[in-house]
Amino acid sequence: MTDNNKTHSGIRRGIDKAEDAIGAAVGQVTAKLNAGDTYHFAKNALLGDIYKIEAARLAVKRSRSAQVQNMSKVIMDVHGRSKNDLSYLVGDIPALDALKEELDERRQGMLDNLETAPLDAFDKTYLEQQQAAYEEAIALYSLYENAGENACMKQHAAASLPDLRDHLKRLSAMIEAG
Repeated sequence: MTDNNKTHSGIRRGIDKAEDAIGAAVGQVTAKLNAGDTYHFAKNALLGDIYKIEAARLAVKRSRSAQVQNMSKVIMDVHGRSKNDLSYLVGDIPALDALKEELDERRQGMLDNLETAPLDAFDKTYLEQQQAAYEEAIALYSLYENAGENACMKQHAAASLPDLRDHLKRLSAMIEAG
C-alpha cells in the first residue's frame, strides 16, 4: 500500500469513527425523546434489534476472535427473538410494518462503516458500536418500562432489560480486555 493509500485509509477510518460516535450520541438523545410513546419505542426497539442482528452476522463472518464470534451468535439469537416478539406486538401499528426489515439511515451508516472496517480494526469497531447500541437500548427500554403507554410493550421492555444489561457488561469487558 502506498503512503497515499495509507493516508486515505486512515482518514476514512477517522471519518467512520466520527460518524459512529455521532450516531451513538444521536441514539442516546433519541432514546430519551418521547419516552412513553409507544410508536417511538417500538420503532427504535425494532430498528435496534435489526441493527444488532445484521452487525452480529458480519462479526460472525469477519471477526478473528472466537469470543467475539460466540457473543455475536448469542446476540443474533436473543435479538432475533426480541424482533419476532416486537413484530407481533406492533402488528396493530401499520406504520411500523415496513420497519421490520429495513434500517434507518443512522444505523445503516454504522453497519456500512462496520462492513468496510479493515480486518485489523474490525473487532474494535464492532465492539465499540455494540457498546453504544446497548447503551441506547438500555436507556430506551428503561424509560419505556417506567413511562410507557402500552402494557404489553412495557412488559417486553422489562423482560428485555436483563439481557440488554448482560450483553453490555460482556461487550464492555471484551473492550477492556483489548
